[in-house]
Amino acid sequence: MRTAWLPEAYVPRIEVGQVDGVERGMEALGALTDGAAARAALGRLPELYQAWIDMRAQGLGDLAPFRREVAVALLNDARRALQRMQDGIALLDDPNVLDAFRIMNRAIAAAARKRRPDETPT
Repeated sequence: MRTAWLPEAYVPRIEVGQVDGVERGMEALGALTDGAAARAALGRLPELYQAWIDMRAQGLGDLAPFRREVAVALLNDARRALQRMQDGIALLDDPNVLDAFRIMNRAIAAAARKRRPDETPT
């Protein structure tokens, strides 16, 4: 007989707020009709994220040198993530990519419904 120990950790659930002009509902994202609908649903996300990055970058002068160095590195990572968002949204014009995106969102929504049947998947 053998056993294997698996670590366990409690991860608190995070409630994400509404973002005006950005569709986050997996059901809705799973039903997008075309690339134009995807851009309409998600197009503001990179714009809002860029504004958040710019706002954070303005406060770097008040940080100690080591903290500033870390903050600059993190903001550079955020800019790379922003570019990936923009590239990903642009790829949704390809019908095959859009199909994969819709399938993924429907699968996650189905899993969320199974895990928490009393809640609407977001």
